[in-house]
Amino acid sequence: MIQIKPSANLSWTPCYVNFMCANLEVPLDYEDSQAGTTNIAFIKKASLNESAEDILINPGGPSNSGIDFVLKGASLLENLFGAEYNLIGFDPRGVNNSGPTLTCFPSSEAAQLVFGRTLGLPIDSNSTTSIAEAYELAGGWSQWCSKANRDTHAKYANTPAVSADLLRFIESRSVGRGASADDAKLWFYGLSYGTVIGSTFASLYPDRVGRMILDAPMDVEDYYSGASRENLNDADAAVRSFFKFCHEAGKEGCAFHAESPEAIETRFRNALLSIKEDPIVVVDPYFVQMPTLATYKTLQSFVLQATFAPITRFPAFAQLMLGVEKRNGSALAKNSGFGTLATECPGETPAREYHMEEPRLIIACNDANGRTNLSSMDAFAESMEYMVEQSFYLGESWAGATVGLNCRNLDIRSPKSQQFSLPSANDTIKTSPILFLSNTIDPTSPLKGAQKMTTSFPGSSLLIVNGVGHGTITAPSKCARDYVQRYLDSGALPESGEVCIPDGVPFKGSDGGWGKVLKTVY
Repeated sequence: MIQIKPSANLSWTPCYVNFMCANLEVPLDYEDSQAGTTNIAFIKKASLNESAEDILINPGGPSNSGIDFVLKGASLLENLFGAEYNLIGFDPRGVNNSGPTLTCFPSSEAAQLVFGRTLGLPIDSNSTTSIAEAYELAGGWSQWCSKANRDTHAKYANTPAVSADLLRFIESRSVGRGASADDAKLWFYGLSYGTVIGSTFASLYPDRVGRMILDAPMDVEDYYSGASRENLNDADAAVRSFFKFCHEAGKEGCAFHAESPEAIETRFRNALLSIKEDPIVVVDPYFVQMPTLATYKTLQSFVLQATFAPITRFPAFAQLMLGVEKRNGSALAKNSGFGTLATECPGETPAREYHMEEPRLIIACNDANGRTNLSSMDAFAESMEYMVEQSFYLGESWAGATVGLNCRNLDIRSPKSQQFSLPSANDTIKTSPILFLSNTIDPTSPLKGAQKMTTSFPGSSLLIVNGVGHGTITAPSKCARDYVQRYLDSGALPESGEVCIPDGVPFKGSDGGWGKVLKTVY
């Protein structure tokens, strides 16, 4: 993002082409003026209507950039919401263009990149060595990160503070328009972790919600607990949809085709077992910069990524699996990043790139506030066993990225004013009705969680798209778009549980142009 001086008032500056940017100066702690300030970055794609409502947009994480999401996907978002709204992307605290900077390797970007590739890799649940190595490495990261952030502002990067920043934004905008700050309302679209931001805002400021659309809702109780135990209920169904859609696509449509979905699954499992027992070495300099192993762990990561956006990714994933089956790991090694050298240039220091992994963990660790701390290897092994029982295909991938594992030695705590009280299963919040969106099958935000979150906000409604992927934008549906635009226009909600059909399916349909945008999110 271009350099824009932070201002305590919203001050928009032309940026890129057809966009406006602002850097809003906000308190690090709204209840402690001595803590100092930080900046929150916003980008706006303005409607032609000068009195248009602002829809603030967050694509998840916690660490995905709303700036990049709106910058790259403005036309698609206009198609989703309608062109009569201002699209406002923002980077929450600690993310990309917003302060404070969150890193555990402030003096070495190369170390940050290399370690980021390693942290959170899938773990072999049948190997005590693999479990022990992951457990100790995660503990070492949190110790290292604690020391690196002893004198930083990392503790102020958390979701309750983000909610307060959004309140500050809408009040500043309202005052700038000559209206009262007390009457300001938030119009918001959140995806995945973005639904945690939305739900937290609605819980803390229930009278300040205007329109709110929460896509792929996360179970807020599970998120703030740090347990991550309710994510994978539909994960294996998401993987098995690959076998179904591949079979339906036929030999010409899917490179990994077989005579039945069951036969494709057998073929798939055999390929997984083969690379697990015998990793593939890649030495082609076109794909890698050094001899590199394509492994079971790296392949598992690609299985997870493919289920996030099936229409976009299943065709390429079928080709990748065919390569693995034929003992060709070139594509797997190249796309994993492990065959690429991380270098630091001598002389003048270039602008540091943004790496998502550390902000994701630090923000999530701050939010969990030590509630789930896997302080023994036995406790971690039990937690991992639970996840693998939930999902044969994705449990090992999810276990390596959990807050309880990676935060167990992290000595960073948000101030009490920014610690969210864990909601109970029976909590309900009275606010303006919220429109929840969910696919029938979501690999990490299951429909069960969406139903639970909908009942937490009385009067709200859940619209379901009969598709597969993480968020309904991965299964575009004209039916769903019509409901979304009707809600934004008048507040009218569909009957809760209403089901829409997606416009296309993997191997046979278009992703509506979302493929390139989703690369910045998933």
